[in-house]
Amino acid sequence: MDNAILLHADGKWSLFEKRQAIPLRDYPKIESPVYVLTDFDGAISGVSTVNNKSSYAGSLIGRRLRDDGLIDGEVKILIHHGVQTDGGYQVLYTAVPMNLWQNMQSWVHAQKEHCLLIPQTTLMYDLLSRENEGVVFHSGRRFSLLLRQKKTMDYFSVLALSDSEDDLHIAARTLAERVKKHQEEGAGRLLKWGWYSLGAVSSGEEAALAKIFQEATDTKVSVVAAEMYTKKGGGQIYASLSALRARFSEKLAANPISGKASYFAEKNLMRIACCIGVIAAGLFVWGLMSLLQARAISVQVGQNASEAQKIAQNLQGKATAIRQGKQFYATRDFIGLVAKAEHSIDPYGFLRNLRFAAGENVKILRVQIQPDNNNIVIEGWIEQVGGSDKPLADFVEQLRGLGFAPKAIDSISGANMRRNGSFAYRLQPVSEDEGTGI
Repeated sequence: MDNAILLHADGKWSLFEKRQAIPLRDYPKIESPVYVLTDFDGAISGVSTVNNKSSYAGSLIGRRLRDDGLIDGEVKILIHHGVQTDGGYQVLYTAVPMNLWQNMQSWVHAQKEHCLLIPQTTLMYDLLSRENEGVVFHSGRRFSLLLRQKKTMDYFSVLALSDSEDDLHIAARTLAERVKKHQEEGAGRLLKWGWYSLGAVSSGEEAALAKIFQEATDTKVSVVAAEMYTKKGGGQIYASLSALRARFSEKLAANPISGKASYFAEKNLMRIACCIGVIAAGLFVWGLMSLLQARAISVQVGQNASEAQKIAQNLQGKATAIRQGKQFYATRDFIGLVAKAEHSIDPYGFLRNLRFAAGENVKILRVQIQPDNNNIVIEGWIEQVGGSDKPLADFVEQLRGLGFAPKAIDSISGANMRRNGSFAYRLQPVSEDEGTGI
């Protein structure tokens, strides 16, 4: 889904669509599906270690932040990732003020179009494909950095005093000094850095900031290509959104489960429709083959009965006595069985008519065909609607219409009598000519 990207970073809302950057008011009304990449108004992100992996990690982190004076009031702790270490369970988190979190969720819910909420810190971790890698996001005055090394994580963030070139350079050096100190403390050297821009005035300015960081840390920095967007009202802005778009998915989103499921269903609508179509086609073919096979068996039974009758007539017309050995008796029994099948009930046709007669409210549990007298015993139960016996009366009337005389009997199996609404009937054809009414 090639949705537009709504960037909520550095306290600003900007819509990036069709190579245009459009500044918007806070919590704007969305006219088309969007990806919302947000830092939650610069909410505090970091890495914290708890004793073990537990559902109380968010509460423990919130209490630590209050004790350190970093936050006040209620917060929503988003757990982006966790990893087991020698010192416990290390957690990458973002502490979102509760009023901001509720406002964001209410705003997303109020939109008529899909609005996938992607936390910036979650996306940063998703960009790290292996250990000894790091990623830097630069948006306006804010620089955010996440590194992964020796199965541990570290997060740093620096806010420049202003948008001036000198202050941005100072912020880049400050960020590099934190990383360098981290390396000197024994974390080792990173093999690769990825530098992403979320709103640079020029590509040259972004390259200069990345170069300052690279020289100060003595590491290799790869500046991810940024596309140029025309700002509404004049000017240009550069952002590495094409490289980030491929990472956006409902797995990273902070939406409720219902919102994620709705987005996933729409994104995969064609695949789901194709799968349903293939299954439906397969069931249709299977049903058609079963019907043709049943008809072929019915035709074969009729042919065998006709041939058996001819053989029986030929044998009866012979005047000479024949020796009645074992083979004679076997042949005689077989001929008698086939001849009798000609006048017996067609099971396939009877079951088909019985299913139609039963409808939705009558459940057939047991069918016994008695070949000696062409009687049929059926057992079942009805789903009584408001205590009415009308479904059973209609069923009995349908059986009479099929050429049977139903007679109520006790249940043969005995198990069916323990169910309310149960019944048992012996069906006898009204006449030999009518058969099963098929």
